[in-house]
Amino acid sequence: MFYSKIDPLYAPRRVIYAHAMVRDEDGYVLQATDSPVADDNAWHLLVQAVEPNQAPHEIARSVAESQTGLTIGTSTLLVLDLVRPTKESAQALHLVFDCGRCTEDQVLELGLPEGTEREGNMRWVHPDTLRRGDDRLHAALERLTDPFAPFFLADGQPTT
Repeated sequence: MFYSKIDPLYAPRRVIYAHAMVRDEDGYVLQATDSPVADDNAWHLLVQAVEPNQAPHEIARSVAESQTGLTIGTSTLLVLDLVRPTKESAQALHLVFDCGRCTEDQVLELGLPEGTEREGNMRWVHPDTLRRGDDRLHAALERLTDPFAPFFLADGQPTT
């Protein structure tokens, strides 16, 4: 086998991240911060690294359920973003899953009114107010309304 001759110390490294997009009935998106994959305390979707022998869609659903306390149904893949390796980080594959909409009662159960933060680590944000640099999230939102929108991104940008 080809990889049997490669020293494990120098073997290629790849990390897979499963992102969970949870929305409310008005289209607000749930975001978190203080995650180990965030830099500069940036807001992002709920996310967790996928370990070997784990299914990314199950991890997305699991992280959404554990962070919100809500029961999440199925999760559908919206966007796949391949991020090239750098000197500081391994190659990463980011998979964004739609984990559905929360009802008004579920939003109230979260104790997290729209536009506010809970314990400084979660918030609801309207898509129109999202920062422009979050191309992965913008692409996922676009896929919800346009099934022909770009599915595959490279370094956060649609491929041509």
